[in-house]
Amino acid sequence: MSTAFETATLADVLVDYLRRKFARIRSPKTHRHYERAVQWLGQMLGRPALLSDLDDDTVVDLLRWCTDVRGQRPVTANTTRKCLVALWKWCHLRGLTRTGPTVDKLPEPRRQPKALTRDQLAALIRAAHDSPGVICGMPARTWWLVLFALDWDTGARAGELLALRWEWIAVDGDQWRLDVPPEVRKGGMEGASYRLTPLTIALLSPLRRESGPILGYAAGRRPDSYYLWWDVLLLRAGLPADRYHKT
Repeated sequence: MSTAFETATLADVLVDYLRRKFARIRSPKTHRHYERAVQWLGQMLGRPALLSDLDDDTVVDLLRWCTDVRGQRPVTANTTRKCLVALWKWCHLRGLTRTGPTVDKLPEPRRQPKALTRDQLAALIRAAHDSPGVICGMPARTWWLVLFALDWDTGARAGELLALRWEWIAVDGDQWRLDVPPEVRKGGMEGASYRLTPLTIALLSPLRRESGPILGYAAGRRPDSYYLWWDVLLLRAGLPADRYHKT
């Protein structure tokens, strides 16, 4: 093992790691998780993190720093650990570190899943019906109802919902099927087919086009404004405007 690797900054090693893992790690959000993990390790150490800093004791100290100093929940701290451990394993397989990781993740409390009540759903739909203005070139009222219908038919994550396109809809008589390619789904490895319900078809029929995004959301656009629209809608419905009440 060369001295150059021992003194290499972890940020430089990460650049090489993400470049070589391009086929598997393509999500900008995942890239940010890795970059943040290296950044936080450096902040804890008070200097740029080095390749030689990858050891179990340091990662344990980082987990403690994330929870005690940054006030993170265990699930968030464990994401940082997961990124560093993956990077460390890759370095060890390439002979860049003397040892590999054995540090365990923090225990994570298992929260009871919650759903909106009938009254809350009714309030949300009323707020959508009363939404003024335009979203992505569509009356806001229509945009929200289409989003809800597609969400309930597919159970898709926000990124997949916003990427849905007209050309992915196959029509067979009164049956509509939505075939989504793997590239826009989480992980990018497996596509999905969804059968659309009559209510969704009724909402989509007057809007139907040959191609383009169904919700008019520009490809590659960061979904920041999408979550801000959710904040406004939830507040109008009298519901908490937090991450647990959005797609």
